[in-house]
Amino acid sequence: MPLPVLETTTYNLVVPSTKKKLKYRPFLVKEEKILLIAQESESENQILQAVKDIIESCTFSKIDVNKIPMYDLEYIFLKIRSKSVGEVISFQLKCEECGEYNKVELNLEDVEVQFPDEEIDPNIQLNDSIGVTLKPLRMSDIKKGDDKITDAIIATIDSIYDNDNVYSASTCSKKELETFVDSLTHQHLEKIQKYLLNQPTLKHTIEYTCEKCGHKNSYELSGLQSFFT
Repeated sequence: MPLPVLETTTYNLVVPSTKKKLKYRPFLVKEEKILLIAQESESENQILQAVKDIIESCTFSKIDVNKIPMYDLEYIFLKIRSKSVGEVISFQLKCEECGEYNKVELNLEDVEVQFPDEEIDPNIQLNDSIGVTLKPLRMSDIKKGDDKITDAIIATIDSIYDNDNVYSASTCSKKELETFVDSLTHQHLEKIQKYLLNQPTLKHTIEYTCEKCGHKNSYELSGLQSFFT
């Protein structure tokens, strides 16, 4: 006689970039083991792969993890983690005034993706005839490399255009893209950086009063790694 199978509760979330509902479930013991092993390795690539695998399993493969923006991925995983191991997590935060550590709790249900006040045009004109169209960073764009600045810029290029043609970055070789990026001026980089710095971000500001000196502190958590405890 086969053993009984436990039914897992499912929940719904709203994907920040599309505003569409997505059904998900908490991760199971076997998936939590994968995450713990990845965290213990302290390998960024191994942690990201574990997060990817868990999201795909817990959303019933209804979303392509490699094609969604990083802020969607981080938000979805945080929701899954919240329902899996508990909605409230604790931090030991150091008072900026007296140096005393304070235990501060955060309800993960209060954490949302913060959208910038100013929406930056992804189409950046570099000169009279050439421009680039940028896109949000995705998980598939994150690669280990020696030149992180060049790699980050290449990862956000969706296409390059001139007066006659549009050249999709997906059809260009890495060498071609590296040569293009190396030809950019400091002013061009500033325009691209402005776009990158104005992307939606998973973040939350914790405000607390130091138990020792009474100083009011403010501490910002930004990015998925900040919420791992």
